[in-house]
Parts: sequence; structure tokens; C-alpha cells
Amino acid sequence: MNSSYIQNLAALAEESLQTKGEYTALKFNDTPHSNAETASNGRRLQTAFSQLGLQKEDIVLVCMVNDPILHSVFLAGFRTGAALVPVVSQLIASEL
Repeated sequence: MNSSYIQNLAALAEESLQTKGEYTALKFNDTPHSNAETASNGRRLQTAFSQLGLQKEDIVLVCMVNDPILHSVFLAGFRTGAALVPVVSQLIASEL
């Protein structure tokens, strides 16, 4: 996937936050999570990814978990310019 397209997804999320303000982006176990919370977590994770050496156009497998932090993980990946590939934890090695 083109890294500029990926980074545009991050820019779109930021633009939405700026133009629409804070709103409930998702609910998990009846707990609301705002777009501002997701954006803030995404920025912190982007910093961590960069410190770990993640760079533009890197490909990263992400183990899919049923948790709202997953949205922030993908947002951080978009901001970094990396391509995140979701995988399901039930897969065996040969399926990866």
C-alpha cells in the first residue's frame, strides 16, 4: 500500500477531530471511547514506535485483540507511515 495513502488516513483522523470536536468513536463493553482519547493514545504509540525504529513503509503484523486500544495502534501506524497487517491469534505459523 502506498505510504502517502496510509499517512493520509492519519491526517483524516486528525482533521475530523479538529473540525467535529470530541465525540464517542466507539463503545467497548458499554464503555464509550472518544476520538480524542484514540488520537492521544495514537500519538503516544507513534512516539514509542519511532523509538523502537519503526519507519515509513515498514510492514508490521498486529495480533488482533478485542480491545479498543487496537484503534490507537492502527492510528499510530498510519502516522508513522507503516503498513499494519492484522492477524488473528488463532492462526498457526504456516498461515502467517
